[in-house]
Amino acid sequence: MGAPVRPGSECGKTNIPTLNSSAIRRAEYSPTTRVLTIWFVDSGGPCDYYGVLESVYRGLLSASSAGSYFSCCIRDRYSSNR
Repeated sequence: MGAPVRPGSECGKTNIPTLNSSAIRRAEYSPTTRVLTIWFVDSGGPCDYYGVLESVYRGLLSASSAGSYFSCCIRDRYSSNR
């Protein structure tokens, strides 16, 4: 419990989700703490966003452009350590 949500995990194997983005390298989510951690291509990371719903994380993963989704649905809506 509290482990990051990683779609595609099977038999103890962890698959980091692939994002369709030139801006975001990687994203992980903890449903227990509701923290979304994002690594950006340019600035590295990680950067944590607090109080994020799992549906928002899933939206990021399924977006046609993760960078655009981040800009409209995450960046200015959640507090962060950035």
